[in-house]
Amino acid sequence: YIPAHLLTVEFLEEVRGLLSPGGVAVANSFTRSRMYERESVTYATVFGRFYNLRAGLEGNRVIIAAKDTLPGLDVIERNAQALAPRLEPFGIDAQTAVARFELWPDGGDAEPLRD
Repeated sequence: YIPAHLLTVEFLEEVRGLLSPGGVAVANSFTRSRMYERESVTYATVFGRFYNLRAGLEGNRVIIAAKDTLPGLDVIERNAQALAPRLEPFGIDAQTAVARFELWPDGGDAEPLRD
C-alpha cells in the first residue's frame, strides 16, 4: 500500500517544489484502490493535467506529472515510433505502450487528500 501521508496535496506540493524546471514526477500506483479517484484528484490539484497509464488487468497504473507542461500525445507517439525498432527485441510494442497514455483529469468530483 502507499502510506497516506505520501498521497496528500501537501506532500505532492513538496515533490513539485523539488523538481527542476522541466522536471517530471513518476509514481507507481493502483487502479483497484478505493483511493483511486481521490489520489487522481490530488495529483491534478497539484500538477494540473497528468498522464495516467493503466497497466492492463494487473491493477497497476503509472502517474506521470510535470512541474511545467507535459509533452503532447503527438510527441509521445512520434518518439515511440522512433524507438520502436529498439524496443521490439525486448517484447515492447510501441503502439500498445502509447495506447496506455491518457490525460487526466477525466472528471470526477472527489475531494483531494490533505494532511
